[in-house]
Amino acid sequence: AAAVLMVVTQPLLALLVVLLLPMATVIFVVIGSRMRQIFHRVQDQFGVLSTRAQESFAGIRTIKAFAQEEAEIAVFTNDNERYRDLNLRYVLLSGALWPAMTLCLGLISALILLFGGKGVAAGTLTIGELVQFNAYLALLAFPMIILGWMVNLYQQATASLERLNEILRCQPTITSPPTPRLPTGHGAIEFRGVGLRADSNDRWLLRNLSFTVPAGSSLAIVGATGAGKTTLVNLIGRVCDPDEGQVLIDGVDVRALDLAALRRMIGYVPQESFLFSLPLQENIGFGVSDIDPLRLKRVIEVSRLVNDLDQFPGGLATMVGERGVTLSGGQKQRVAIARALMRDPRILILDDALSSVDTHTAAQILTSLQTEMRGRTTIIIAQRIATVRDADQIIVLEDGQVVEQGSHQTLLALNGRYAAMYRRELLTAELEQEEDN
Repeated sequence: AAAVLMVVTQPLLALLVVLLLPMATVIFVVIGSRMRQIFHRVQDQFGVLSTRAQESFAGIRTIKAFAQEEAEIAVFTNDNERYRDLNLRYVLLSGALWPAMTLCLGLISALILLFGGKGVAAGTLTIGELVQFNAYLALLAFPMIILGWMVNLYQQATASLERLNEILRCQPTITSPPTPRLPTGHGAIEFRGVGLRADSNDRWLLRNLSFTVPAGSSLAIVGATGAGKTTLVNLIGRVCDPDEGQVLIDGVDVRALDLAALRRMIGYVPQESFLFSLPLQENIGFGVSDIDPLRLKRVIEVSRLVNDLDQFPGGLATMVGERGVTLSGGQKQRVAIARALMRDPRILILDDALSSVDTHTAAQILTSLQTEMRGRTTIIIAQRIATVRDADQIIVLEDGQVVEQGSHQTLLALNGRYAAMYRRELLTAELEQEEDN
């Protein structure tokens, strides 16, 4: 409306305003685009700073153990200074927007007064019309100022949204099929010519894996570090899918099963036990809608977590620190074992689940697990032969391939890699016993 009134009042001055006012738009576009780029970098650096702080707090014991306090402070200071410098650049750029807008509008006002004054002197324009025209210009100036403020907010929001969209637009590569089947729940596992490549190249992580684990039986997997043991069990719960062959549960390819239902029938204890900042009882009951007190009592007895309850000030109600920082490595593993058993799964996977537990407690847990494993398909990954010797069958992995397979006695009779590992473990135990004596 103000622009129309300008044209009615003085067309020539209105034409001047129309020609010069887009300068403000140009300023918005140029400075605003640069502001978005700088703010994106500010947000990225803030993420780096937050990650650095979180890692330092989580790993404070390791930092102190290696006397790296000063080094970590220096790294954090550098990250902080970088964040400050980027913020200063953004503030300076943001601060330049308003003076540029004021200068632009001021130049337009000065030109209006110059040419309008000449018109008044020449008698082609009255003083009242000039004042009226300036009032209309003021009405246009305020929306331009508001537009500058909105552009400032928009650039911040756009930069933040771009970072969020990087995550929101990601689609999971592993999903349920369009018409999924439900698992029958027996728990028989079969690998048929399974192979898996590394993501970055054509190197095979697993190759030509073929074996069967009958429902209710136990399978142990041994092998050197990096042989592919964890990768193998990840195929069962579809953490990744094979590049060749099939993984079947009860005779059905896992890729044809409902993903959520498949994972619900699996109880998994990973190598690195992750605990949440929740009470101990809620960590054990994670993923269970209704915690049965009798089942809870049973699983803490099987995991031998009951031996440590007296050490926790609130018992099962004790808050566990972030990532279980208040618990020892062995305690975290036992909580993870209890959590897996709490789900009463048809398939139980123990991935080196006793590596941080002392041998005496580990032996007690294994004895108690024999009852829990009865009628439940169980896969055990371990470095100690003593942990796996009672399994129904044992496979030895080397470079992603099965090189030996059979029971404990059968593999000892082969006098191959498994027998060598067993003799080495016995020798180590004897040397430790001699040292104790």
